Amino acid sequence: KIGQDNPAPTTAMKLRVKFIKMGWAALQGHLELMEILKRAILRSKVPAAYSGGFHTQMKLAMGYALPLGIESECEFFDLTVLAPILIPEFLRDLNQALPGGLKTIAASSIDLSTPSIYAQTRWVNYQVPWPLGDFAQANCDFYKTLLDLQQGKDLVFLRQKRGDKRKEKSFSIKEHLRLSTELSEKSDFFEFSLRCDPDGSLKPSELVSALSGIPVAGLTGLRIKKVGVDLAP
Repeated sequence: KIGQDNPAPTTAMKLRVKFIKMGWAALQGHLELMEILKRAILRSKVPAAYSGGFHTQMKLAMGYALPLGIESECEFFDLTVLAPILIPEFLRDLNQALPGGLKTIAASSIDLSTPSIYAQTRWVNYQVPWPLGDFAQANCDFYKTLLDLQQGKDLVFLRQKRGDKRKEKSFSIKEHLRLSTELSEKSDFFEFSLRCDPDGSLKPSELVSALSGIPVAGLTGLRIKKVGVDLAP
């Protein structure tokens, strides 16, 4: 009916799809990425389910938006289809329809009542090359600040709304950061996790800025990669 959601048929199937986002794809915004995925799904002739209402939408749900410029080897989307499909053929056909930089690598069937990938995501895991290029002093400050955090001290990052210095949002680094590995002089990467918050999450570039003292704008050449997610049961 118009204005109501169409109930899924009893044969409907919900898929959770894992994909990578590299190269030029990392420069696509969240909404642009959704449109690219929708067009690929249509081209691959997947029997996708749609919502009801005046403006029907494909039942495609994404996770938390990834900041521009960050590559990922662990992106997900949920897709409801009208009938059971063979997952290997689905992945093959979808990859043939996707542009370079995007590739599905796995998919599984989940219960129709399973909360969305957005609702289930609790932490996002990142990897940053170490040391931070030629920033010798920044590397020292980074390491010292990290040790302070491990000893119980806290640090606050202030995010200013673009164009309005009066509007700020503060983030407690201690509350938003979880270390994945210990950092040492022999480390090749700094690995960490950031907590996902529907009211606003700390960005990985903001964390590196807070620890190193380098302004976010000065980190544009730093290659930050998303390597995993932690989901609620």
